[in-house]
Amino acid sequence: MRRLIFDTETTGLDSYENQIGQLSYVILNNDYNVEVAKNFYFSVDHVEEGATRVTGLTKESLDKLSGGKIFKDHAEEIYEDFLKADILVAHNINFDRAFIRKEFKDAGLDVDALLENKKTFCTMEEYTYILQIPHSYYGVKYPTLNETMDYLNISFDLIQNKMNKVFELERLDEGYYHDARFDVIATMYAYTFYKKIDAIEMYKSISRRIERIKRASDSMVNLQDIFNNNYFGEDFEREFCLDSSFDNNSDSLISDIEHHLNRIKVNIEKIEDVLNEKRKLIQRNKDLKVKEYVESKLLDMDNIEIIKAVFQEFLYDENCIDRVINFDFQLLDDVYGELNVDLIKLEDNTYLMIKKDKSTSIIKVNKDCVGANGYKVDELNDCPEIRFYNKDVTVKSYSTKLGEYPCPLSCNNNNDDEIPF
Repeated sequence: MRRLIFDTETTGLDSYENQIGQLSYVILNNDYNVEVAKNFYFSVDHVEEGATRVTGLTKESLDKLSGGKIFKDHAEEIYEDFLKADILVAHNINFDRAFIRKEFKDAGLDVDALLENKKTFCTMEEYTYILQIPHSYYGVKYPTLNETMDYLNISFDLIQNKMNKVFELERLDEGYYHDARFDVIATMYAYTFYKKIDAIEMYKSISRRIERIKRASDSMVNLQDIFNNNYFGEDFEREFCLDSSFDNNSDSLISDIEHHLNRIKVNIEKIEDVLNEKRKLIQRNKDLKVKEYVESKLLDMDNIEIIKAVFQEFLYDENCIDRVINFDFQLLDDVYGELNVDLIKLEDNTYLMIKKDKSTSIIKVNKDCVGANGYKVDELNDCPEIRFYNKDVTVKSYSTKLGEYPCPLSCNNNNDDEIPF
């Protein structure tokens, strides 16, 4: 299959009023190697100021670069190359194709026979929902070539060096976006890598996972030992960054990347398993310390006094949860009765909280912060099931009020005897 990847630089945006000032294209063979690379400049009638600001091309510069030749002078050569291609590829192909159609038609060539049944591939459209770049007003926007290259981690220098090599430039030009030769090379990369997006996403995912592992606490595992054991291959960055070593044989490169990525993925999973086990061990040790602390406090008590209270959580967003405890209210409503909790005071401001489902937590209450619903809970930490050592249990009633939700909760802040501090 012959794939023709092309780009135009035009004298304006309207294909009926304007012309092509520069046309570049490459033809890839079945192995995705560049078989043909051509660049043309054309003398034109005029160049709009907006077009000059984008491309740097003027009527005078095009007259000089083209040697005075117009599109029609090269039309048959270009037409033959387009005709032999099985698929046409461009970034915003509808724009470029409209200008090509108009130029071929003005040259007296059969445009319908050339373009009507020709397969096309638009890298701009295909990458739109891969990059998911938010639009200023709605949905997602079409990505520029620059944004697409950033996503693929393909550098400006790589495109420039490839442009000089492919177009066999005697003088090494400093290419830039909106030079048709430069844009063709960038589009070629976008097209070549499109069918390997899964591998690219795997690479990005693995890179993120590696960074998370690097940031993991040294107290959990000695990560330096892991990295010294060559889990990630020799010089991970050299192997997987797309630098100047990238050549035409992209299928071979991608296959190598996929092979290494799969190997790395397996090793990352092993490392993550180690980290997870370390986390579980740390949590078990923490739970044990909490359990020992609580049970030692209970053991020292002559009897255990349970305080009836209401515990509420207010979720504002996933990063903001307010918790309050109200010591002088009990809910009768069956629906909201789960807000009722039992508290056992362990020390100043610190309580063992037992919920209706028998789960237990340690809470720290801020007695200096009281609102309409009760006292603010500064800390809450889950703890394992607690043994009470067959102690006698009594209930402190204080001035507990009974009501049905949603009666407003309130704390009597004037009578310290009613508040269990």
